[in-house]
Amino acid sequence: MRSISGGKSGIAERITMYKKKFTREELIDICEKAIVKHDEWHDRYSSAAQGQVGRLWAYLKAGCRFTICLGADVSGCQTDENTIWLDVYFSGFAATEAGDGELGVEGFYLPQPGRLADVKKNGGGDWY
Repeated sequence: MRSISGGKSGIAERITMYKKKFTREELIDICEKAIVKHDEWHDRYSSAAQGQVGRLWAYLKAGCRFTICLGADVSGCQTDENTIWLDVYFSGFAATEAGDGELGVEGFYLPQPGRLADVKKNGGGDWY
């Protein structure tokens, strides 16, 4: 992440650049780094966040297709400087039992690598 300040008007503008494209291997690495020890959870949603990181890791390791959410959709989820939002597609109940071939889709979020680095720099703990 990088910040740039300046401007002709004298009003400082902050432009934040962050990563928007990730390989499967990079996302798996982020999942592994995003796991936080239980005694460091500090939010009522920490357990849910940790559980979804584990599911996402499993889907990625299994080779499921994924897309990074770059534009705001109906859910309002959009990758930004703090969070990677992605959708993962997999063969769920309908594809296997009903035989309709429809893939299931589930939305996930991960902390951006810079967010994890900031947490680590500040003594570690819960990124959520």
